[in-house]
Amino acid sequence: TYWVSDAYGHESSRETVNVTVLSGKLTLKVADTIDFLTTVLTGKTQQILRTGDLSVSVDDGRINADQNWHLTVQQEGDLVTSDGQKLAGYLTYVASDGTVFDLRNSAASIATEAANQNWSENWVSNQGILLQLSSSATPGNYSGQLEWTLSDAP
Repeated sequence: TYWVSDAYGHESSRETVNVTVLSGKLTLKVADTIDFLTTVLTGKTQQILRTGDLSVSVDDGRINADQNWHLTVQQEGDLVTSDGQKLAGYLTYVASDGTVFDLRNSAASIATEAANQNWSENWVSNQGILLQLSSSATPGNYSGQLEWTLSDAP
């Protein structure tokens, strides 16, 4: 509510204004963990699916944004057991058109949107982040890290 008054005690009528405040930032939402199907090793190269769907979303609450945002993902380091044994395999990103990106050596582009555009994707089990095993993979419980990068840039 606002109004104006002068030195003589005169006041204008009171007016109320509603203000909506945006967060002023880009926000990424993605699962903390991604689990893959338990697999019988065949001695051949295998693509391993996730145990379920994977949802990823970006909320763009930037104020007066004038540039696009960009989302990428990359594997950080090796996939290893708790005692440090390395997996003969790596994480991949499978796009909706079936294109497969190796996440070991470079970041895969997931999405680019115009300023002030929210985005979400719900990947079914054979799209998004998957596990690729080489023929020499050995049994074990492996874990690793993904680096998701949400850039306030084209």
